[in-house]
Amino acid sequence: MKRVFIRLKRYLLYFISLIMRTFLPIRKGRVLFWATLGKDYGCNPMYLSKYIVNNENKFDVWWMFIKGVNTSNLEPNEKIVWYGTIKYLYILNTAEYLITNHRTLPRFFFWKKRKGQKYIMTWHGSMAIKRIEKDAIESIGEDYVNTAKKDSLNCDLMISDSKFFTELIKKSFWYDGEILKTTIPRNQKFYEIDKYQTIRKKVLDFYGRNINQGYFIVLYAPTFRQNHDVEPYIIKWDVLRKVIESKYGKKVIVLMRLHPNLLKEIDTDALIKEDFIKNASVYNDMQELMVAADMLITDYSSTMFEFSMMQKPCFLYMPDRQTYDRGFYFKLSELPFAQSESIQELISDIGKYDMKTYLEKIHTFIDTRFGLYEKCNGCAKVCEWMKQHALQ
Repeated sequence: MKRVFIRLKRYLLYFISLIMRTFLPIRKGRVLFWATLGKDYGCNPMYLSKYIVNNENKFDVWWMFIKGVNTSNLEPNEKIVWYGTIKYLYILNTAEYLITNHRTLPRFFFWKKRKGQKYIMTWHGSMAIKRIEKDAIESIGEDYVNTAKKDSLNCDLMISDSKFFTELIKKSFWYDGEILKTTIPRNQKFYEIDKYQTIRKKVLDFYGRNINQGYFIVLYAPTFRQNHDVEPYIIKWDVLRKVIESKYGKKVIVLMRLHPNLLKEIDTDALIKEDFIKNASVYNDMQELMVAADMLITDYSSTMFEFSMMQKPCFLYMPDRQTYDRGFYFKLSELPFAQSESIQELISDIGKYDMKTYLEKIHTFIDTRFGLYEKCNGCAKVCEWMKQHALQ
C-alpha cells in the first residue's frame, strides 16, 4: 500500500510540474541551486551563490534541499525550498537559471527543461586523476551513462580551469556546448592569500581550538573504496603525530575528511579515537579545510592537485596500491608527490620532505599536464555569462 501511495504521489507531482511549465511564465533573474542532488550546501554552487547574493542585485536566489540537510550556513538572501513540495515545483519551473555540480536525472527532479531556462553544470572537480564519465564507462553502469547523456543535452554551460579539463569535457562528457574557461568557483579561496588566517581561525574555532596556540593542522582526506573496507583508512596516528610534531615543532591536530559516499556506509568510530583527531566530514566546506591545513595526506583523490596549488606539502598514503584500480589518467609513479604503502614509508617521506624540491616537482607537473588558465574571479565570469544570456 505504501509503495502504491508513493507512486501515486510521484504521478501527481509530474502532472503538477507539467501544468506549471505549460502555463507559468519564467521569472527573469530567478536562480535555483542544488548540490549533490540536494544533499549538500557546498562545492561550486555554494561559492557562486554566495558571490551572487553579496555582489549582485539582479538575481533571486533559491536553494533546493532534501529533508535533513543542515542549512544553517546559508546567507540571509539565499532562500530555501524543500524537494518534493509544490513550492519546489513552482521555483523549479519558473527559474531562469538552474545551477548544480552533479548529473541531474530529470525524472527524479520532476523537471523538463523549458525554452528560456539556462542549465549550468559546474561539476565537482577539474584536475582529475581517476578516470571519469566516458573514460570509465565499463564501471559506471548503463543507467548513469543514460543520465549523463540526457544531462549534457540539457546543459548550456560547463566550466573549466585548465586545458586538461577542457579537453576532458569535450572528449568524455557527451557534451559539445559552451565551456567557460576560468577559475572554478570553489577554488577562488586558494588565490585569496590575505584571507588565509581568517579561514584558519574559523576552522580552529569550529573544533574548539585557539589559533594562538600555534597548531599544525594535518588534513587527512582519502577517497572511497567500492567495497567500503575501513582497513585502508587506519593510520597509526599516535606514532605519526610525534614525527610531525618533532619536524615542525608544533602541536598536531588531525582533521579527518571522509568521502561523502562513505559516511552512511562505514563505522567511523574505529578511525576517530584520539582527541587530537577531529571529524572533518561534518564541516561543510572542503576548500576552507584545505586553506586552513598545513599538510594534506590523501591517496587517489584529486584534492592532491588542488591542495598543491597553495604550495603546501601533500603526501600519498596508499596501503592498497597493489589492488586499487579505478583507472587513472596518469601513472602513479609520474605524480609529483611522495607515495607510501606503509606507515614506516609515510614517516620516512615526511621526515625527508624538502620544500624546494617539492615545489619544483608540482609546478612542472601541473604546468605540463594541466595547463591552468589565468587566475581570475570565476564567480564574476559566470555571473557575466548569466547576464549576457538573460531573458530580454
